[in-house]
Amino acid sequence: MSPLLRRNLQMLPGLLFAVLIAGINFALFPRFLRLFSSHLLLVMPVAFLALGETIVMATGEVDLSLGAALILVNAVSVVAHSDYGISGPLFLIIGLATGLTIGFIHGLLVSLGRVNSFLATVGTSFAWSGLALLILGEPRGSVPSWFSELFSTGLAGIPIGLWLLFGSLCIL
Repeated sequence: MSPLLRRNLQMLPGLLFAVLIAGINFALFPRFLRLFSSHLLLVMPVAFLALGETIVMATGEVDLSLGAALILVNAVSVVAHSDYGISGPLFLIIGLATGLTIGFIHGLLVSLGRVNSFLATVGTSFAWSGLALLILGEPRGSVPSWFSELFSTGLAGIPIGLWLLFGSLCIL
């Protein structure tokens, strides 16, 4: 049996379980399918974080600062747009650069500093949360409307953000 076929067969129980849970939800709550895309929009950020954590865990490490890193990226992005009027591709670049910087710092701590990934990411999670609080101060601001629409507008009835998630899963 080829490795690709074996890997796909290993995913089958999880997919069947997801279909079972969706079926139970539909049986108990007939409006479930109508509200399904909005439910998916709510869990999409967590799904992207889980995808990133999966890659880290595949290497035998762990990253416990994903939530705090997400908060920092959001804070930097909101301030860039709300306070400085940054939009368009530069808005995306700022968010990606913030995330890449966080990942680079973690990589330096773990690979060059020989700090256990668990300890490094727990420690930096406090730093990222504090830095986000320092940058933003209080809940405020917004993101560009095109960015919000990207994750709420649908293609074939499925939000574009979910297409991005499914594409990322296929690449993984």
